[in-house]
Amino acid sequence: MDRTRRLIGALVVVIVTALVVLVVTVRPGLRRDADATDTSWAPLVAPLSERYAALEKVSAALQAAGAGDRTLTAEMNRLLTRWKIIRTGDNAEEQVLTANRLEAVAARAEVLATTPRLRADQPLKDALAEFVASRPAATTLEGYERDVVAYQGRRDGFWGRIVSGLDDYPMRPALQLLA
Repeated sequence: MDRTRRLIGALVVVIVTALVVLVVTVRPGLRRDADATDTSWAPLVAPLSERYAALEKVSAALQAAGAGDRTLTAEMNRLLTRWKIIRTGDNAEEQVLTANRLEAVAARAEVLATTPRLRADQPLKDALAEFVASRPAATTLEGYERDVVAYQGRRDGFWGRIVSGLDDYPMRPALQLLA
């Protein structure tokens, strides 16, 4: 009985020591990759703000074309207001998620613009063309995507998964821009 108790105690010490060593060796890489991802997101905020200023013109064109009462237009306006508030903060995850929602709404607006009633609306076509042309530079986008992939790869690895679960390293979302 005494031998079993010692064996269990030694096993607990070994497990705790292994977890401490794991956290000490894996955490710096996770932190470095998470910081790199946040840092590479920052240069995207200004071009995306310009892009979403162009999306405001799409919203105005939809309203002028008689689609202002649609759920899509209301959602677009709500998200645009949200973007104006959060773009000045430092919560990259919230900014990326809001940007992704704005891009999804923009894609829906692009489909709505092909309906028979709106197809001939030239101001709407022009506003959509301006929005599509306002895509951020490819090098800036690639830098963020590269860092997201590196972070997610480290975070989702066997050891990284254990440490990210212990230390709460959340996923970093990728940016999904309308083509």
